[in-house]
Amino acid sequence: MTTVVGIDLGTTNSALAYVNTYGKPEVIPNSEGERITPSVVFFDGDLVIVGQTALEAAVTHPQAVVAGIKRQMGKGEFSYTAPSGQGYSPEQISAFILKKLKQDAEQTLGPLSDCVITVPAYFDDLRRRATIAAGELAGWKVLHVLNEPTAAAVCYGLTQAGLDQTLLVYDLGGGTFDVTVLKVVGSSVIVLATGGNPLLGGRDFDQLLVDHCREAFIEQTGVDPSDDPSTHNDWLRRVERAKRDLSQRQRTSVALSGGGHTTRIDLTRAQFEASASALLAETLDLCEETLSECRLGWQDLDLVLLVGGSTRMPMVTQLITGLTGKPPHTPVNPDEAVALGAALTAVSEAIRQHPEAVKSLNGMTETMALRLGGRTRIEDVTSHSLGILAYVGPHAIHDILVPKNTPVPVEIKRQYKTQYDNQVSLEVPILQGEATDPALCVRLGELRIEGLPPRPEGAPVQVTMRYTRDGTVEVEALDIQANKQARARIDRSKQGLDPRQLAQAQVEMAHLQVE
Repeated sequence: MTTVVGIDLGTTNSALAYVNTYGKPEVIPNSEGERITPSVVFFDGDLVIVGQTALEAAVTHPQAVVAGIKRQMGKGEFSYTAPSGQGYSPEQISAFILKKLKQDAEQTLGPLSDCVITVPAYFDDLRRRATIAAGELAGWKVLHVLNEPTAAAVCYGLTQAGLDQTLLVYDLGGGTFDVTVLKVVGSSVIVLATGGNPLLGGRDFDQLLVDHCREAFIEQTGVDPSDDPSTHNDWLRRVERAKRDLSQRQRTSVALSGGGHTTRIDLTRAQFEASASALLAETLDLCEETLSECRLGWQDLDLVLLVGGSTRMPMVTQLITGLTGKPPHTPVNPDEAVALGAALTAVSEAIRQHPEAVKSLNGMTETMALRLGGRTRIEDVTSHSLGILAYVGPHAIHDILVPKNTPVPVEIKRQYKTQYDNQVSLEVPILQGEATDPALCVRLGELRIEGLPPRPEGAPVQVTMRYTRDGTVEVEALDIQANKQARARIDRSKQGLDPRQLAQAQVEMAHLQVE
């Protein structure tokens, strides 16, 4: 029997789910019996511990604990050095989390290899590649990287509702915010546009409470203990619990210690919401920007789905209700919706990639597997623009071939010309981002044509860019006169570099002039 699973690799918590023999998705508890696993890693000597124990160790061993690593994914310059002196990349640390999920689930499901991993819709290609690399390091075969809002739409069974609907998925997790506008037409999920901020999430709301408590603590005790990592981590845990309390009641209090002092600080929901208004307004701006890209307004939505644990804050529900005139849709646990949707998608992906697997998939009957595998069709869009570095006169620019929110798969052709006389080679850097300034974009890779016959400036070169269904970027450059071609396929298993380190190199390597 082949068993495929879906994984929500979160900033704060992660979860794994699969579709059982009855065709229902369910979350598999970890070895501690919990349905979600804190995305925290503790380097305890030669041991690597993931989950709740690691979270608790953040107070006593702050230098040996890593949390929120998802925010560092795709950043080639980031490295964490453990107390042993060993350095770890974000992919390696994420791999420890994914390996924990794998080992724990195997206690229930038996040997596992194939999975679908979810990512924020607004993740760029470097972050997506890094996620696949982490999965492979953990021993997974990653069938597909699925956008989290799309997974939520699949989880909520909207394709089975028998209604054509337009919806917005508001996904506020622990470390990231995503907004996606979709249409459900029959059994198809059609993504219209996506936006977000990979550095905005529940952790930022927690930090507001920490900052407030710090000011109150100093006022009451005259001591500022916030520079101590152990104290900071302890306060984060305590204010996070207080934030949950404020979702249920109008006021609470939190006991905090530091610098030899202990005091209790009162918190009110009104006070918290006032301090968080700017963060909430940022999510609203991103929602309205994404709706505008679809030429839609709040009144055009049939429903709004809330995803992510941070949407439990009452101010989120109040915001959406005030904008749409009706409460948002939260039929299942917002912490589990993404993993459940990923599990359903994993069945579809397994059948699409390996049709023979349908006879032994997750212990289901072949009829049920085919029904699940064929019930949802996903049509996605690019979350970021794609192009190449080229020249307009003496100036290097990011010439966008595939604009953001273009339906995929897509193929775009554009003609350029050589930049100078006697040019015998071509370098074509491949960029991702919305800016025309190459220094503000991410470099995904490059392709090269060498050994061309010398010819005058202005010889024609055709560039073809493809963006595949699974987000793979393929680029071809054809020297039309010499009939010589080069191809580049962005390998997501390899790590990219920070764009700031490459900005000057990109300009020096670009050899194409925009017509």
